Amino acid sequence: MAAILRIVPYVGAPTAALLPFLLSLAVFDHWLPPILILVLFGALELITTNVVEPWLYGIHTGISSLALLLTAVIWPRCGVRRA
Repeated sequence: MAAILRIVPYVGAPTAALLPFLLSLAVFDHWLPPILILVLFGALELITTNVVEPWLYGIHTGISSLALLLTAVIWPRCGVRRA
């Protein structure tokens, strides 16, 4: 379910983390496990988005991972015009 929800931009990853977070709130009587679940989902999201996906896309398209990261950072800023 988390892998399918990752496809949805902006809300998919937080929604995927919501069910394990709520379950850990119901099961445990202190705050450490729910916080660790949020940290785990956040770290996995950062690693997947910034390392794994550019690496896999670079292998399959023949473009370097650095080029993919740079275009992801620069491309949205190119279309912005200031009035």
